[in-house]
Amino acid sequence: MRQLSQSTSAATPEKLLDDKTNGLAAILGGTLDKPVLTGTRGPIESYKGEIAMLSAFAKNADAMTLPSVETRLVQSSAGNENSSVWPLRKRRRCCCSC
Repeated sequence: MRQLSQSTSAATPEKLLDDKTNGLAAILGGTLDKPVLTGTRGPIESYKGEIAMLSAFAKNADAMTLPSVETRLVQSSAGNENSSVWPLRKRRRCCCSC
C-alpha cells in the first residue's frame, strides 16, 4: 500500500486505476467510519475484510464491530491487467495472522 500525492488524489479512483504509470490494483478512500474500496473483484475480495478490521481498530483499539466497506468494482486496472496473475500472488498476513 502507498499513499498518493495530493496532486493525484484529485483524480477519480477509476481514472487512477486505469493509468498504467500508477500500476494500482485497488484504491482505498472514504473515512474510518465508511471506508470505500475501489478495484477489480480480486483485490476487493482480498482486502475487504482487512480494510474493515484496520478501520475499526484505527478508530478504537477495543472495537468489537467492523464497519461496512463500500465497494466499487471496475472492469480492469493497470495493477492487475493479467487476471490470471492476481490469484497466484501471495497474500501478506496481518499482525493477527488472519
